[in-house]
Amino acid sequence: MNWWSRWWKQWFTRQPIAVEADYGFGSRLVGFLGGILQSPSVDALRSLARACEPSCDERTIDLEVFFFHKFLVLQSCAAILPQSVINRAAEAFHEALGALLLEDVQAQSYMTRFIRQRISITGTTLAVMDKVWLIRAREYEEPFDLDIEEFLDEEFREKHPMYIPFKRMVSRFSQNFGETSNAAKGFDALPLEAVAACMHVGVAFGVVFESIGEEMRTYFGKVS
Repeated sequence: MNWWSRWWKQWFTRQPIAVEADYGFGSRLVGFLGGILQSPSVDALRSLARACEPSCDERTIDLEVFFFHKFLVLQSCAAILPQSVINRAAEAFHEALGALLLEDVQAQSYMTRFIRQRISITGTTLAVMDKVWLIRAREYEEPFDLDIEEFLDEEFREKHPMYIPFKRMVSRFSQNFGETSNAAKGFDALPLEAVAACMHVGVAFGVVFESIGEEMRTYFGKVS
Protein backbone atom coordinates (compact mmCIF):
# COMPACT_ATOMS: atom_id res chain seq x y z
CA MET A 1 0.00 0.00 0.00
CA ASN A 2 1.59 3.32 -1.04
CA TRP A 3 1.39 6.58 0.89
CA TRP A 4 -1.44 7.86 -1.31
CA SER A 5 -3.60 4.90 -0.37
CA ARG A 6 -2.76 5.24 3.32
CA TRP A 7 -3.79 8.90 3.25
CA TRP A 8 -7.05 8.13 1.45
CA LYS A 9 -8.08 5.42 3.92
CA GLN A 10 -7.34 7.75 6.84
CA TRP A 11 -9.38 10.50 5.16
CA PHE A 12 -12.50 8.34 5.09
CA THR A 13 -12.23 7.70 8.84
CA ARG A 14 -11.20 11.24 9.77
CA GLN A 15 -12.64 13.24 12.62
CA PRO A 16 -13.91 16.80 11.95
CA ILE A 17 -11.30 19.44 12.65
CA ALA A 18 -11.45 23.19 13.00
CA VAL A 19 -10.84 24.85 9.65
CA GLU A 20 -11.89 28.46 10.20
CA ALA A 21 -8.30 29.69 9.96
CA ASP A 22 -7.78 27.70 6.77
CA TYR A 23 -10.97 28.73 5.00
CA GLY A 24 -9.18 31.11 2.67
CA PHE A 25 -6.76 28.36 1.70
CA GLY A 26 -9.68 26.00 1.11
CA SER A 27 -11.21 28.58 -1.22
CA ARG A 28 -7.99 28.64 -3.22
CA LEU A 29 -8.20 24.86 -3.58
CA VAL A 30 -11.76 25.26 -4.83
CA GLY A 31 -10.32 27.70 -7.36
CA PHE A 32 -8.03 24.94 -8.61
CA LEU A 33 -11.10 22.74 -9.01
CA GLY A 34 -12.71 25.49 -11.07
CA GLY A 35 -9.56 25.63 -13.17
CA ILE A 36 -9.39 21.93 -13.88
CA LEU A 37 -13.09 21.97 -14.77
CA GLN A 38 -12.14 24.28 -17.64
CA SER A 39 -9.48 21.92 -18.99
CA PRO A 40 -9.92 19.79 -22.14
CA SER A 41 -10.25 16.71 -19.91
CA VAL A 42 -13.86 17.74 -19.18
CA ASP A 43 -15.00 17.61 -22.79
CA ALA A 44 -12.92 14.48 -23.39
CA LEU A 45 -14.62 12.62 -20.53
CA ARG A 46 -18.03 13.88 -21.61
CA SER A 47 -17.39 12.53 -25.12
CA LEU A 48 -16.29 9.21 -23.65
CA ALA A 49 -19.43 8.99 -21.52
CA ARG A 50 -21.64 9.56 -24.56
CA ALA A 51 -19.72 6.94 -26.53
CA CYS A 52 -20.29 4.43 -23.74
CA GLU A 53 -23.96 5.29 -23.21
CA PRO A 54 -25.50 7.54 -25.91
CA SER A 55 -28.81 7.75 -24.04
CA CYS A 56 -27.28 8.98 -20.78
CA ASP A 57 -28.68 12.31 -19.59
CA GLU A 58 -26.44 15.37 -19.40
CA ARG A 59 -26.99 15.85 -15.65
CA THR A 60 -25.54 12.43 -14.88
CA ILE A 61 -22.57 13.01 -17.16
CA ASP A 62 -21.83 16.39 -15.57
CA LEU A 63 -21.95 14.96 -12.07
CA GLU A 64 -19.65 12.05 -12.92
CA VAL A 65 -17.18 14.41 -14.59
CA PHE A 66 -17.33 16.66 -11.53
CA PHE A 67 -16.65 13.76 -9.14
CA PHE A 68 -13.74 12.57 -11.27
CA HIS A 69 -12.03 15.96 -11.20
CA LYS A 70 -12.81 16.54 -7.53
CA PHE A 71 -10.99 13.29 -6.82
CA LEU A 72 -7.95 14.50 -8.77
CA VAL A 73 -7.86 17.77 -6.84
CA LEU A 74 -8.01 16.01 -3.47
CA GLN A 75 -5.31 13.57 -4.49
CA SER A 76 -3.14 16.53 -5.47
CA CYS A 77 -3.22 17.51 -1.79
CA ALA A 78 -1.68 14.18 -0.80
CA ALA A 79 1.90 15.33 -1.08
CA ILE A 80 4.64 14.09 1.24
CA LEU A 81 3.65 16.34 4.11
CA PRO A 82 2.61 15.61 7.70
CA GLN A 83 -0.74 13.83 7.95
CA SER A 84 -2.18 16.68 10.00
CA VAL A 85 -1.37 19.12 7.20
CA ILE A 86 -3.05 16.98 4.55
CA ASN A 87 -6.13 16.59 6.73
CA ARG A 88 -6.35 20.34 7.23
CA ALA A 89 -6.10 20.98 3.50
CA ALA A 90 -8.77 18.42 2.61
CA GLU A 91 -11.15 19.58 5.34
CA ALA A 92 -10.74 23.23 4.34
CA PHE A 93 -11.40 22.31 0.71
CA HIS A 94 -14.65 20.52 1.54
CA GLU A 95 -15.86 23.33 3.80
CA ALA A 96 -15.17 25.99 1.17
CA LEU A 97 -16.70 23.91 -1.62
CA GLY A 98 -19.87 23.21 0.37
CA ALA A 99 -20.27 26.87 1.27
CA LEU A 100 -19.79 27.99 -2.32
CA LEU A 101 -22.37 25.55 -3.67
CA LEU A 102 -24.95 26.50 -1.05
CA GLU A 103 -24.53 30.28 -1.03
CA ASP A 104 -27.56 32.13 -2.40
CA VAL A 105 -25.51 34.33 -4.69
CA GLN A 106 -25.10 34.66 -8.41
CA ALA A 107 -22.77 31.92 -9.64
CA GLN A 108 -19.67 33.65 -10.95
CA SER A 109 -17.27 30.76 -11.41
CA TYR A 110 -17.31 28.11 -14.10
CA MET A 111 -17.27 25.44 -11.41
CA THR A 112 -20.51 26.62 -9.75
CA ARG A 113 -22.25 27.14 -13.09
CA PHE A 114 -21.13 23.67 -14.15
CA ILE A 115 -23.11 22.16 -11.27
CA ARG A 116 -25.99 24.63 -10.98
CA GLN A 117 -26.89 24.32 -14.63
CA ARG A 118 -27.72 20.65 -14.07
CA ILE A 119 -29.03 20.34 -10.51
CA SER A 120 -30.75 22.42 -7.87
CA ILE A 121 -28.24 23.07 -5.09
CA THR A 122 -30.06 22.55 -1.79
CA GLY A 123 -29.03 21.00 1.50
CA THR A 124 -30.75 17.76 0.55
CA THR A 125 -29.25 17.65 -2.93
CA LEU A 126 -25.77 18.33 -1.58
CA ALA A 127 -26.17 15.51 0.93
CA VAL A 128 -27.15 13.12 -1.86
CA MET A 129 -24.19 14.29 -3.92
CA ASP A 130 -21.87 13.63 -1.00
CA LYS A 131 -23.12 10.06 -0.68
CA VAL A 132 -22.46 9.37 -4.34
CA TRP A 133 -19.11 11.12 -4.06
CA LEU A 134 -17.95 8.78 -1.29
CA ILE A 135 -18.87 5.78 -3.44
CA ARG A 136 -17.01 7.15 -6.45
CA ALA A 137 -13.97 8.10 -4.39
CA ARG A 138 -13.66 4.55 -3.05
CA GLU A 139 -14.08 3.15 -6.56
CA TYR A 140 -11.34 5.39 -7.92
CA GLU A 141 -8.88 4.67 -5.11
CA GLU A 142 -7.38 1.43 -6.39
CA PRO A 143 -7.06 2.40 -10.07
CA PHE A 144 -5.54 5.73 -9.04
CA ASP A 145 -2.96 4.01 -6.84
CA LEU A 146 -1.82 1.94 -9.82
CA ASP A 147 -1.96 4.79 -12.32
CA ILE A 148 -0.06 7.28 -10.16
CA GLU A 149 2.86 4.90 -9.65
CA GLU A 150 3.35 4.75 -13.42
CA PHE A 151 2.68 8.47 -13.90
CA LEU A 152 5.42 9.48 -11.46
CA ASP A 153 7.91 6.79 -12.54
CA GLU A 154 10.11 8.31 -15.27
CA GLU A 155 11.97 5.04 -15.76
CA PHE A 156 8.71 3.19 -16.37
CA ARG A 157 7.56 5.76 -18.92
CA GLU A 158 10.88 5.60 -20.75
CA LYS A 159 10.58 1.82 -21.04
CA HIS A 160 7.02 2.10 -22.37
CA PRO A 161 6.97 4.61 -25.24
CA MET A 162 3.27 3.85 -25.85
CA TYR A 163 2.44 4.66 -22.23
CA ILE A 164 -1.09 5.96 -21.71
CA PRO A 165 -1.64 7.82 -18.41
CA PHE A 166 -4.55 7.16 -16.07
CA LYS A 167 -5.99 4.39 -18.21
CA ARG A 168 -7.33 2.51 -15.18
CA MET A 169 -9.13 5.52 -13.76
CA VAL A 170 -10.62 6.40 -17.12
CA SER A 171 -11.65 2.79 -17.57
CA ARG A 172 -13.38 2.92 -14.19
CA PHE A 173 -15.11 6.15 -15.22
CA SER A 174 -16.44 4.34 -18.30
CA GLN A 175 -18.02 1.64 -16.16
CA ASN A 176 -20.39 4.25 -14.73
CA PHE A 177 -21.94 4.49 -18.20
CA GLY A 178 -22.79 0.88 -18.95
CA GLU A 179 -19.42 -0.15 -20.34
CA THR A 180 -18.90 -2.92 -17.80
CA SER A 181 -18.64 -5.78 -20.30
CA ASN A 182 -15.90 -4.12 -22.34
CA ALA A 183 -14.13 -2.86 -19.24
CA ALA A 184 -13.88 -6.41 -17.98
CA LYS A 185 -11.99 -7.33 -21.16
CA GLY A 186 -9.41 -4.64 -20.60
CA PHE A 187 -8.68 -1.06 -21.56
CA ASP A 188 -8.03 -1.88 -25.22
CA ALA A 189 -11.69 -2.86 -25.63
CA LEU A 190 -12.97 0.57 -24.61
CA PRO A 191 -13.98 3.23 -27.15
CA LEU A 192 -11.30 5.22 -28.96
CA GLU A 193 -12.47 8.28 -27.04
CA ALA A 194 -10.86 6.71 -23.97
CA VAL A 195 -7.35 7.29 -25.30
CA ALA A 196 -8.00 11.00 -25.81
CA ALA A 197 -9.55 11.21 -22.35
CA CYS A 198 -6.49 9.58 -20.78
CA MET A 199 -4.08 11.98 -22.42
CA HIS A 200 -6.09 15.04 -21.42
CA VAL A 201 -6.53 13.76 -17.85
CA GLY A 202 -2.77 13.20 -17.61
CA VAL A 203 -2.05 16.78 -18.62
CA ALA A 204 -4.75 18.20 -16.34
CA PHE A 205 -3.56 16.24 -13.32
CA GLY A 206 0.08 17.15 -13.96
CA VAL A 207 -0.79 20.85 -13.88
CA VAL A 208 -3.03 20.76 -10.83
CA PHE A 209 -0.70 18.42 -8.91
CA GLU A 210 2.24 20.77 -9.36
CA SER A 211 0.21 23.89 -8.63
CA ILE A 212 -1.51 22.57 -5.52
CA GLY A 213 1.73 21.08 -4.22
CA GLU A 214 3.40 24.48 -4.44
CA GLU A 215 0.36 26.16 -2.87
CA MET A 216 0.44 23.74 0.07
CA ARG A 217 4.15 24.13 0.66
CA THR A 218 3.86 27.90 0.57
CA TYR A 219 0.81 28.11 2.81
CA PHE A 220 1.72 25.53 5.42
CA GLY A 221 5.25 26.79 5.55
CA LYS A 222 3.84 30.02 6.90
CA VAL A 223 0.94 28.67 8.98
CA SER A 224 1.58 26.38 11.93
